[in-house]
Amino acid sequence: MELLKLCPLDFAELLFELFAAGGRLQCVMKDWDFSLLIPIYKGKGPASVPANNRPLRLVLIIRKIYEMGTTVRLVRERPDDLEQHGFA
Repeated sequence: MELLKLCPLDFAELLFELFAAGGRLQCVMKDWDFSLLIPIYKGKGPASVPANNRPLRLVLIIRKIYEMGTTVRLVRERPDDLEQHGFA
């Protein structure tokens, strides 16, 4: 993420075009679905027992950026009255 913050504006525009193309084609890159599940020990009982660990899911930062952008856009375009769509 720190590297992306330091990238020039041209890179941001290229990234935007990539995201926009995905929207037009209604698809995302297959690798963006990759995630890594890491067990984090809770500190009680044997660590080898799955119930004594909590899962931590690591996803690609590019996917997180895409999801944040999509969320921002959906919030901007949503109707003022969310209750009419079953959201309360």
